[in-house]
Amino acid sequence: MKYKRNIILLVLIGIIVLFFALKDDFDEIVNLLLNSNKIYILIALLFVLISDIFKSISVKKLVVDSGYDFTFKNAFSLMVMTNFFNGITPFSLGGQPFELYVLKKEDNIGYVAGSNILFKDFYTYQMAFIILGIICYLITRLFDLVVYSPIIVRIIRLGLIINLLVALFLIYIPHSKKKNYKIVNFIISLLNKLRIIKDKDKTNEKVNDAIIRFKKQTKETINSPKLIIKCIFLNCIKIICIGIATYYSFKAIGSGIPLFETIMMTILVMIMSSFVPIPGASGGMEFSFVALFSFFVINAKLSAAMLLWRFLTYYVPMIFGGVAFLILKGE
Repeated sequence: MKYKRNIILLVLIGIIVLFFALKDDFDEIVNLLLNSNKIYILIALLFVLISDIFKSISVKKLVVDSGYDFTFKNAFSLMVMTNFFNGITPFSLGGQPFELYVLKKEDNIGYVAGSNILFKDFYTYQMAFIILGIICYLITRLFDLVVYSPIIVRIIRLGLIINLLVALFLIYIPHSKKKNYKIVNFIISLLNKLRIIKDKDKTNEKVNDAIIRFKKQTKETINSPKLIIKCIFLNCIKIICIGIATYYSFKAIGSGIPLFETIMMTILVMIMSSFVPIPGASGGMEFSFVALFSFFVINAKLSAAMLLWRFLTYYVPMIFGGVAFLILKGE
């Protein structure tokens, strides 16, 4: 039922986005979409596919490194289906529980081992994301490649700060001392006094166990530097491929933006939208896309490119993932 509600929410948000995107230049935008270059659309889709391929290679390396027999086909199938659960849940939170379930059911990978593998996957993607985000932001600011409005600068900085804090936390946690447990226990005691938490001792035990497990996962991750660097690199390529898909989305509707700038703007769009608590960051992604790319393209072409890009990079992978999941479920 929860997933159904999320899908209904996505449909409603999609209708709202379509309304605002089409309301001013409906005829021209529809005409641009209908007459878009199909070859460029196929190339954009190809790069979306390639992005999943690089992600699959990264996951395969992590699973094999943990001592399991895991093929690229297994990894790619998992990534395709995960697109559906990532797409219909806020912050892509539905992806990992599903991956854990499939790894256990299809590949006989225990929940503890599966959690460690998926933590490494999250860790390497987060590092790739923040590295690329910082590089793109610094390049655009230092070389004045684009001129942002003050509010856009603040949103980009907020996105960078949030993601950087997550990355720093992942680096810090294995070196944290026991005093952090006291801080956590104090917070739990306070929430218990406020009657937000009922069973203080049980909550303390669960949280402390989770911290110990999390620290162990992080230590295991940083103790495999070569593997982690390889996976960060593969995730960087995955993210860059989405930027290339954006480039061909613009070309499909007859608007040319330099490839390098397009990739950087796409990464900053993702940074800006990363803290939007709606499935697929819907609304935030579209706003960020229009806000950043309006420096290069305006009016109907910008709206048409945004709709095409969003469809190719978000809805198509999610639809294919949903179909693949239904096939798996029907087996």
